[in-house]
Amino acid sequence: MPFIVVEIIPKTLYNIINWNGKEVTSITLQQKIKVACDTAGMSLTELGAKMGMSQASISKRVKTGKFTQEELQEMAAFMGCKYESKFIFPDGNEIK
Repeated sequence: MPFIVVEIIPKTLYNIINWNGKEVTSITLQQKIKVACDTAGMSLTELGAKMGMSQASISKRVKTGKFTQEELQEMAAFMGCKYESKFIFPDGNEIK
């Protein structure tokens, strides 16, 4: 009997991947943060509170995507994951 692999993905990510019936291969920072919160079982408001921001403030910042690398790493820590942003060159050099 053949195996069927079913991948469990958060509802938010499913909606992004199947946006307008088309597969989307890249998502915005705003979408990444929302999917990460969904995966962590945390609302955006809860994340904002942990970061010392009001609901209005975190919503505005997520909408504009204006976060420092340190803030994104702090978000990840609160969600129990890790955030990395870097350039990787063919020779192995990395710029973080």
